[in-house]
This record gives sequence, structure tokens and C-alpha cells, in this order.
Amino acid sequence: MSNSNINDLEAKAEVVITKIKHYLITTYGKMLDECSNYEFYHSFCLALREEIMINWTAVARWKTYRIWKGY
Repeated sequence: MSNSNINDLEAKAEVVITKIKHYLITTYGKMLDECSNYEFYHSFCLALREEIMINWTAVARWKTYRIWKGY
């Protein structure tokens, strides 16, 4: 992997970590060092789901745009 790919991967990992911390606070009112394994796993799943939905929506809109434009 090139350096730019590694940097992109690290940036995406940081985004997911930030979202996990966000969901821990907003869902359970706990910090990373206070949560149970279940709470961490659930927050991880919510963060990952959000990333998947963002990408899925972008692809769906792109496909709709291409169909509408006749590409």
C-alpha cells in the first residue's frame, strides 16, 4: 500500500473512533475507559453502520443521477 492509502485508512479509522466515543457518550453516558464490552461493541456497530449508510446513500444517488442523465 502506498503512503496516501495508509493515510486515508488512518483518517477513516480516526473518524470511526471519534464516532464510537460519540455514541458511547450519547447512548450510554460513558467514556471509553468506563464502558462494558457490550456498550463498546454496540457503539462500534452504530458508528460502522453510519459509515456504511453514508457510502450507500452516495452510491445510490450517483446511480440515480447516471440513470437520469442517460449514461
